Amino acid sequence: ELINLRIKDVERISVPKLFELKNDREIADLQSLTFGSHDSLLQEYVENGSSIVIRFDTTWDCYITVTFDGVVEADFKEKVGQILESEIKKTDEGFSFTVLGGFAGWIDGCDYEAEMGEPYIKCKRIFWQIEIA
Repeated sequence: ELINLRIKDVERISVPKLFELKNDREIADLQSLTFGSHDSLLQEYVENGSSIVIRFDTTWDCYITVTFDGVVEADFKEKVGQILESEIKKTDEGFSFTVLGGFAGWIDGCDYEAEMGEPYIKCKRIFWQIEIA
């Protein structure tokens, strides 16, 4: 639905609907829409029970909010400030979101230095929402 939207034809769009990733095609659509989160900055990071919600500032006048629901395992917050490349994969348990390249940075008022290893989140479901400024 949203992928067919022509961004240059709108001044500002906020889509209140949360989209749930269900298959590889939808993963590819989200990765295409966000350019693999290239140059995204973490604007907000919230852990809420078994969910992690991250609001990404894409640096190209667009915000993507991603909800990782039913988090099974995560090693993320202290490792990421800016994402250069990421991937989402469908797994037997649900989904895996991995940052393949990035920099440490400023999140929730803390300046994190880079730690070793690829940041990741493994979860049962992923929902996302977009706001185009």
